[in-house]
Amino acid sequence: MKVVVVPIALLVSSLYGAQTIDCSAVFNQRKQELMLLLEQIDEQKQELEALKRAQKKYFDDRELRASQKESKAAALLKQVAQKEESIKALIAKNEKLLEEIKKAKDDKIAAMFLKMRAAASAAILSEMNPSEAAAVIFNLDVKKGAEILGKMDPKKASEVTQRLAKGPPF
Repeated sequence: MKVVVVPIALLVSSLYGAQTIDCSAVFNQRKQELMLLLEQIDEQKQELEALKRAQKKYFDDRELRASQKESKAAALLKQVAQKEESIKALIAKNEKLLEEIKKAKDDKIAAMFLKMRAAASAAILSEMNPSEAAAVIFNLDVKKGAEILGKMDPKKASEVTQRLAKGPPF
C-alpha cells in the first residue's frame, strides 16, 4: 500500500504543481490580452477626443460665420432704413417745393387775369377746359371772379360754377 500511496502522492503533487503553473500562465496571458484591450480603448478614446475637438471647432467656426453674416445683414438693413428715411425726406421736400411752384404759378396767372378786363378774361376762360377755368377763377378775388363769370357764356359759366362748387382740386 505504501507503494500505491507514494505514486498517487507524486501524481497529486505533480498535478497540483502543473495546475499552478497553468493558472499563472493563463493569468499572464489574460493580463496581456487585457492590456492590449486597454491600449485599444485608450487609442479609441484619444480618437474620440480628437473628433470631439474637430467637431467643436467646426461648429464654432460655423457659428462665427453665421454671426458675421448676421452682423452684415443688420448693417445692410440699417443702411437701407437710413436711405429710406432720406428718400422720404427728399420726397416730402420735393412735394413742398412742387406745391410752392404750383402756388406761385397760380398766383401769377391770377395776377394776369386781375389786370385784364373782365370781358377779355371771360373770352379766354370760355375757351379753356371747365376744370382749368374753375382753378383760375378760384385763385381770383370774389369780385373779379364774379365779373368774369358774368361776362362768360351762360352755359360755360354754369359748368365752371359747378366745378367751383365741388371745390379743389378741379
